[in-house]
Amino acid sequence: MPRPEHIVEKALKTYQHIRVVKTLASTTQPISKYQISKTTGISPSTVSKILSDLMTNDWTKETTFKPVKYYLNQNNPAVRKFLEFLHETSYL
Repeated sequence: MPRPEHIVEKALKTYQHIRVVKTLASTTQPISKYQISKTTGISPSTVSKILSDLMTNDWTKETTFKPVKYYLNQNNPAVRKFLEFLHETSYL
């Protein structure tokens, strides 16, 4: 199986990754794994893996307080461009 070649491929491996990004983009406040799971219908364990992928590639950040919550890294140019694309295609 070919390996991801670009940061976008590494960060957005599946439609579920895109759905998590959409959920994070749809809120103004950081949200928990549970909230992401409930909103997307993706199991909590899969959400954890997806968030790990996104954090590894600097697409998301986590809060330092408990319970840990997650938000998009708006300082990442790839995230900003991807969000523009989602808006332009009416996905958001």
